[in-house]
Amino acid sequence: MVSIFAFVWMLLFVVLCAMWLSNKALRPNISTAICVWLTIYVGFGLGSLIFDKNRLAASTPILQADRAELMLRFKSAFDSMDKLMPSASPKKFNSTAKELKQFTEQADELLAPLVEKNPKSLPILVRYVILEHYMQRPIDKTLAQLANADAPDAKDIAEDIGALYSKQPIDPHKVPKMEAELTKRLPRGWYQDSAMETFYQRTNQQAKLKALTDDEQGKNYTMLVKFAGLFVLAALTALAGAIIVLVTLIFLPRKLTTDEDKQLVAAPAAYGIKAVYGSFLAWLAAEMTTSYLLLNLTLSLHFHLADYGVLAAAIGILVTYSLANGPGLLFAYLIAMKPNGVSFFEGFKFRTHVGKLGPWRLIGIGIMTWVAAVPLVVLSALIAFKGLGSEGSSNPVIPQIMEAARSSNVLAILIFYFTVSVLAPICEESLFRGFLYSSLRRRLNFLPSALITALLFAGIHLDPGGFVPLFTLGLVFAFVVERTRSTLPTMIAHGLWNGITFTLVLLLFGN
Repeated sequence: MVSIFAFVWMLLFVVLCAMWLSNKALRPNISTAICVWLTIYVGFGLGSLIFDKNRLAASTPILQADRAELMLRFKSAFDSMDKLMPSASPKKFNSTAKELKQFTEQADELLAPLVEKNPKSLPILVRYVILEHYMQRPIDKTLAQLANADAPDAKDIAEDIGALYSKQPIDPHKVPKMEAELTKRLPRGWYQDSAMETFYQRTNQQAKLKALTDDEQGKNYTMLVKFAGLFVLAALTALAGAIIVLVTLIFLPRKLTTDEDKQLVAAPAAYGIKAVYGSFLAWLAAEMTTSYLLLNLTLSLHFHLADYGVLAAAIGILVTYSLANGPGLLFAYLIAMKPNGVSFFEGFKFRTHVGKLGPWRLIGIGIMTWVAAVPLVVLSALIAFKGLGSEGSSNPVIPQIMEAARSSNVLAILIFYFTVSVLAPICEESLFRGFLYSSLRRRLNFLPSALITALLFAGIHLDPGGFVPLFTLGLVFAFVVERTRSTLPTMIAHGLWNGITFTLVLLLFGN
């Protein structure tokens, strides 16, 4: 039904476009009809996304499961530290049994509600039955649920896990096949390591058990060192960012932008409300159409990705993102800029020289913008968490990035880096700060222009948990464009923000 409805919408849109191309006399009226048609389409699509709670929450179980694994990895890491320094002072180094138990309990608190809400989800049930066994709790109920999960191989997986955790001896003839199946089917990371450690113990494969435990110990020590280093680096970055913000505020001129500079900030021509609205509307329609593909691709491939699957997901997200956002640049140029004689780069404010600011100074400003944004975004995230009950971002791409980190597939990781650190900043900064913000600045002052742009920037991501931090980033980027008259610094800052966030995921989840 939905596909037929979408087909009818697309067919009527194509008919209107064909009429626009063939009849110059009626183009103004047809343009209005296209805008109305796209408004209804986008409004209907956004409404369905907002009110479809299942679709909005589709990636939440994946993210919660990843957070649970992070808790379990911390538990293993502190266990390893206790083994490394058994004679150290308990007050300074050793984690008490109660403190270590809290990590496991937090993981249980994250996974247990997911099982209740998703009683047929094989990926969640697999993780939970492994956790229950680790916590020395009965697994019969969860194992029975797992056997009836919505997956063709659910019964086979349930049988293998049941045999693994059974008190009955494992048939030696089934050991090779069972080992291959468990390695293939269990999710990478802590869950697979925990299950395989039990398997090697039960099948008396001491060499493999030692290799696995040694590898786990190495990962645990490395994780603690990484976490300590990241904590120190984050604290220093936040301190540096706070200093940059304070210095900027102290030396900020009373008049943010001179009349001469405003001419460089504002759009080069008065595009008109209809042209600006039509450009964004066409982009939203394209993005909305492909966003369904992105979400479905992400959720269908997650949890069961072999290395080639991770690569396929990375390529799929790259292509989908290009199809979703690339047309936005083309629409803005063809609908608003070209008819007014504005060049592509000037229309998007992509300047490498602005007054005394050359390319290197603009790049430097971009780096400082990222540093300054760190304490501001962290503060806004804390406010959202404490005041609004936000649980953090629910962007469906995040689980794929985590899976790429676990897989250590270098090509997939490079593709993700390109998508989030290069493609996304270029497209989004060009459209929001280069086109929309500059168009608003022809009519409005800085603050309303920045607020409107930041609200749309945060809202269009359709990520309720990340709305406040994204809104804060939008305000920071608008301020930088206002002061530098170029989108190059915000592209650099945006790329650093996405790229360094991805790097943190690699460091914490990567092998």
